[in-house]
Amino acid sequence: MEELQEHAAAGRIELHQTVTRDESSAWSGPRGRIGRSHFEAVLHDPGGTVCVVCGPEPLVSESVSTLKALGVPDGQIRTEQWGK
Repeated sequence: MEELQEHAAAGRIELHQTVTRDESSAWSGPRGRIGRSHFEAVLHDPGGTVCVVCGPEPLVSESVSTLKALGVPDGQIRTEQWGK
């Protein structure tokens, strides 16, 4: 996480983190499940963007489908998923 935050601070990447179910007070960023409206708001150049999605399998699967529908090429979508 620190590495991603360093890249974002240096302007090399745009980092959008969202937590769905973590109820701890330690997280002060955006909360809630991401969906089409979230991607539409942050996806500036679908054909020239690499997207990395990490989370449980249903979220990753849905996100990949949405990103493809918004014009992000298959080869530019990276994922990491885990079981329920």
